[in-house]
This record gives sequence, C-alpha cells and structure tokens, in this order.
Amino acid sequence: MSVTVKKAEPGEREEVATFLHERMNSKISVARWIELIDGRWAADDAGYAILATSNGKIEGVLAAIYADRHINGRMARTCNLSSWYITKDFRGGGLGFKMMSTALSEPRVTFTTYSSNPPALSVCFKAGMVPLETHRLIWHAQSASVFGGVEITRNVENALVDLDATSRQALDDHKGMNIHPVIYRADGKSGLAVFSIKEKGADIAYHEALYISEREVFANHARAIADAILPETQALMSVDSRLLAGLNATPDESEPLPVQRGFQSAGLKPTEMDFLYSEIPLLDLKLY
Repeated sequence: MSVTVKKAEPGEREEVATFLHERMNSKISVARWIELIDGRWAADDAGYAILATSNGKIEGVLAAIYADRHINGRMARTCNLSSWYITKDFRGGGLGFKMMSTALSEPRVTFTTYSSNPPALSVCFKAGMVPLETHRLIWHAQSASVFGGVEITRNVENALVDLDATSRQALDDHKGMNIHPVIYRADGKSGLAVFSIKEKGADIAYHEALYISEREVFANHARAIADAILPETQALMSVDSRLLAGLNATPDESEPLPVQRGFQSAGLKPTEMDFLYSEIPLLDLKLY
C-alpha cells in the first residue's frame, strides 16, 4: 500500500482531530483535540502534525506542539511531539520511523517527547533523539513542616510585578489550564515555580515541577518550598534533575524515571527545557 508522509495542512485540523478522537482516545473530545493542535504558541508556518495518508485517507498522525519562546534572553522554536497513532494495517514496515524522522528533520527546532510508551520512545531514539532526562529529585512531605526563610505566594495574580517578563508570559500563555503556580521569595529575589498535582501509586500526591525560574534560589530553598506547598502526609515534590543541575539541591532521594524523556537540540541545553508549552498542561497529563 502506497503511503505519503507529510506535514498537515492548516485546513486539515478538524480531520486530524476527528482521527485522534475516533482512533486514539474517544474520551478526549474532538474539540479538545483541536485545542491540542490549534498552534496557539507559534507562528502559522510552524505546523501542528505529521500525517501518514493512503489513497487520500489519514492512516497515521503524530501531533506536534510548536512554541516560539523567549528562553534565556533569546527566541527559540521548540516542538513537543505528542499524541501518535497509526492504524493497525499500516503498522510495521518502518512507517513510524519515517513519520518521526520527518518530524525531526527541521534543523532550527528543538524537539522533546515526554511519552510514557517505551516502544514509541525507542523509535524516537532511532530517529535521532537522545535522552533528555533519566532521574528526578524527590522531597517528601514532613509531619512537622518548617519553612522559614522563604515567602510563598499562591495568588500569583497579585504579585506578577515581582516576576520577569518570561515568567509572566508563561503564566498568560497557560491561563485556564490545570496548573498550580507559586511565587517564592528568598535571598532578595523572586521566582516562579509551576506545578502539576497528580495522584500516583498509593494515592500519593505528586507535586511535579513543570517550570522553575530563579533556579539557584529554588535549589537553595527546595526543602522549605516543599514544606510550604505540600500537605503533611501522602505527598511529595518532584523535580526533574536537569532543572536543578549543578546547583546546591539536597533532595530526600533521587529516583530513576520509569521511562526516559527524549530530546533533539537546535542549540538549547537540556537544562533549558521545562514542561510548559507541551502536551502535559494542554491535556492535563501525568509525568511518568
């Protein structure tokens, strides 16, 4: 069967969203799939999916979430490779590799994948990605929390003036999503941390860091920040180790990720890659 692999056209969004709804996950509505691929964070030329078609019919979709972002004082285009589905009759024979290779062929884009699917991640690595992260740092809830030395503000709308322009833009770009931002103040500086809170395992509430500014301040005061934001039991604060690499963070433990995260750089460092502007907040997903 002849198959064409190409970037999706702007007029195909509804057809792509319908395919993902009907074939990949019907619990996610077509409208919500469209929100995933609406291109809200990048210029129109960025695109939103790689398609595999046969006789004019979609047989595979790889969603691509592009973002034009200010990162450490410069503009960069990133792409988080998201929902990926190929119909059964077209699996095998290298189609998945061809779709992934097509996606990764843009030399000026930095790509990530946070897939929880090991076979899919294996294809990503074969197509050129490398591991972005293998471990996360963990701070457990304490029965008697003491968080002196750090001032925490959860109502960030009242304290936006304390944040840098990049952090303010990130909050505005993710308005209405299920994220939990806090502002922390210590050492004469203010920083923003954005968390996702999800229950895992034995009903443990993982407070997972999606974004951290003023990382040195966060690292120096991570224990106090954890004490401030965590309930006293059945909770932990989780930070991918790259986000605090080279800093004075002293977690309770470091644990390997069940599935590595993937990365292909166009000049950005792993430490510069957070979880905003990705499928994680858009689909309100857990980090694995």
